[in-house]
Amino acid sequence: GDARGLVVNAGANLANLTNSGNITATRSGETGDAIAVLDTSGTLKTITNSGAIIAQVAAPTVKADGTTTTTAKATGAAVALDLSASTGGVTLTQAAPVSTTVTTTYPSTDTVTTATSTSTTVTPTIVGAIRFGSGADTFDVQTGNVVGDLSFGAGADTLNIGGSAVVLGALRDSNGQLAINVGKGSLGLTNAETIISPTTARLMKR
Repeated sequence: GDARGLVVNAGANLANLTNSGNITATRSGETGDAIAVLDTSGTLKTITNSGAIIAQVAAPTVKADGTTTTTAKATGAAVALDLSASTGGVTLTQAAPVSTTVTTTYPSTDTVTTATSTSTTVTPTIVGAIRFGSGADTFDVQTGNVVGDLSFGAGADTLNIGGSAVVLGALRDSNGQLAINVGKGSLGLTNAETIISPTTARLMKR
């Protein structure tokens, strides 16, 4: 079977999802997919990630008979977010986490000492494929790393990259209406598919 991290089942209603921690799915085996976030309800409208959403598949090192193997291959898909059931459009944002400052006071008989510490922020990350639905979707990558194939469906879709963010993977769009805006970030494509017209791609400074 498949490994799943967070599932919104058909019939459920969840409009917003905010992740500042870790959502992961790992599938070890020659078959089976790993899906970190799966929305089969089609109700998710906004998703904000300032943590990690990671899907991974790994080949087994042990056969069913208990012997070890180094030749097995994992054939399943690693999918970070499967939003393909959506028809109304999803806005997916990867944003910087919020730093928190904690001040601790140590009183004594003759003085008061305080110590202030600021939490360490992590780099927001998405690893695995992202599959959008048939609505007008927006993927706004403001910071961090995105590694995985992006599949946009029908609709007037938008991909924004800024804030020194890095997006690496194959990029596909079913109807050629994908607008790409790359500011202070980078987009590395691993496929040679024609997905947009020249008028919908812009390189700009932010």
